Amino acid sequence: MKELIRQKHVMVVHGSGFGQKPGTKHFRIVFLPDEKTLTKAYAAIGEFIQKR
Repeated sequence: MKELIRQKHVMVVHGSGFGQKPGTKHFRIVFLPDEKTLTKAYAAIGEFIQKR
């Protein structure tokens, strides 16, 4: 999670804080920003995941 924010400036929260089973690699996204901001964030997350 730290690398995502460092490389792509996108922050997510571990799913375990919201009842997800630990170790399942879930994360939470907030849907409060405007659509343009969310689109950029989702693209950045996708790029980050593809490189790993």
